[in-house]
Amino acid sequence: MAARGASADDPASQTRAAAVIGALIAQGDLPLEISEALRDAYAELGDPDLAVAVRSSATAEDLPELSFAGQQESYLNVRGAEAVIAAVQRCRASRWFSP
Repeated sequence: MAARGASADDPASQTRAAAVIGALIAQGDLPLEISEALRDAYAELGDPDLAVAVRSSATAEDLPELSFAGQQESYLNVRGAEAVIAAVQRCRASRWFSP
């Protein structure tokens, strides 16, 4: 629905549609199984206040000539499982716009 107003001939309309899509993603919730997996993985690190980084990834992260990791927003010094979940959500949304 958000992309309906976008036109191949109008880059500004594409930018507006991307912002709407990104905002919808940012406001939504991660699927429960992903949130639970993030909580479990963070807990396995042992320190409930350990600072971690959240950054984007790609299926082919590093090729001999190209690197795709970190193309979207990165978040450093993220502390606590809930903050990690929120940073993952913002990172996902940043594919469409920078929150």
